[in-house]
Amino acid sequence: MTGKAMESLRAVGSQIDTTRRGEPARLIVLTAFGHGYQTDDGIAVVGLIALNP
Repeated sequence: MTGKAMESLRAVGSQIDTTRRGEPARLIVLTAFGHGYQTDDGIAVVGLIALNP
């Protein structure tokens, strides 16, 4: 599932008009659970539990 989410995020990210809005600070895939990590191309995979204050 996360693989498809990353593919989708890459596709959306490639459509961002960076001349108007600049580069995104970070591309993030949120998951229900699991450990966070960063892919080789800079996408962060973050479990919702990591957002706990």
